[in-house]
Amino acid sequence: MHSLLHFCKSDKSKGVYVITVKLLKPANDILIRPKCLALPYIKSYTPATKSAQFADTPVVINFSIPVEAKDTSKSQFNYDNIILTFDQPGDMKDYFFPPELSEDKTVLKLVPNAAKLKNYIINELEASFVDITISLSDRIIVKNGEQEFPLRQDSNSTFTVRF
Repeated sequence: MHSLLHFCKSDKSKGVYVITVKLLKPANDILIRPKCLALPYIKSYTPATKSAQFADTPVVINFSIPVEAKDTSKSQFNYDNIILTFDQPGDMKDYFFPPELSEDKTVLKLVPNAAKLKNYIINELEASFVDITISLSDRIIVKNGEQEFPLRQDSNSTFTVRF
């Protein structure tokens, strides 16, 4: 059996792939069935507005499918794979509590340490707000059935929240 992937007819962003399969010798006892699996991606996040949020407003990220097995002992949703940055040098993870993944593994919550964040904005930056960019790494691997997929990188994989 020989197969050929048609890149020009495929749309990788939508998960649509066109494949031609050619049998090298005639056969009538072969059944070929595609296996369609949902790709993991960020469906939405809040707050999704450009207006400033209160310092205690959690960032809530909704995934298309469960992103970890229920019995996972060490989550990959940590600040090695979730990058929080600001346009000043440095990492903003010290201003947030550890990430919380919902019991059904479809919602991730990032909760700011309101007192520390507010103090940083007012006393250190001497500003009225800070724009924090949140990026989820392509190193995050999601298992769906027996298959493993990286978290899809698109416009929702990196976003900014104003506090």
